[in-house]
Amino acid sequence: MCYFHVVNCCKKNLRSHPVATQKSICDEIYHLHCSVSEVEFEGRYREVSARWRIDFPEFARYFNMQWILGNFTDWKIYCSALGIASTNNTLESFNNVIKRCYTLNARHSLSALEDLLMEQLVFDISMDIKDLRKCYKLCHLPSVEVKQKSEAIDESNYVIREERNGLVTYQKHGNDEIYHVSCLNGKCTCRYYMKMGYCKHLLHFHALLNEDSDL
Repeated sequence: MCYFHVVNCCKKNLRSHPVATQKSICDEIYHLHCSVSEVEFEGRYREVSARWRIDFPEFARYFNMQWILGNFTDWKIYCSALGIASTNNTLESFNNVIKRCYTLNARHSLSALEDLLMEQLVFDISMDIKDLRKCYKLCHLPSVEVKQKSEAIDESNYVIREERNGLVTYQKHGNDEIYHVSCLNGKCTCRYYMKMGYCKHLLHFHALLNEDSDL
């Protein structure tokens, strides 16, 4: 289930409310979306739904019927594999590559679009096939922002400890949460990794080992 469509539908239902209220509720929905297990989701939903029923009863009924009891309930990150695009149609990811890298989000005539795709897109795909690369990955790739955040990690802002069995723990100063990065399987226990399939802790961990990652 595409999380983007969940949020869009909720925004439409909240049109009559102030912008600040819409943002607050959407932030709470994103918090629900980032649950790493059904148990955690249920606990979070009990908390926000109790408040919604008092302050926004119509929206609370809509959300419960549509996104909790309805046919579209797999919009939480624990419902899909790590790093997989949170869309119900992977063709959207393919179209996004075309718009972002080839048409640059500009409109073209049909003949101009054909020339553009034949001269650039087909050439790039053929090179991917020649070098045995996957043309369009369904998994997310690390953004520049996350790479910059990983480079900013050091002992001044994190407590970094090497544990047994190839584990490294990361704890940000002033934060009780501890994240574990495993060198055996290249995984992290933070929520960002659960959603995207990569995170700043994992990238920093590979930098510590002075090795490349698959990301």
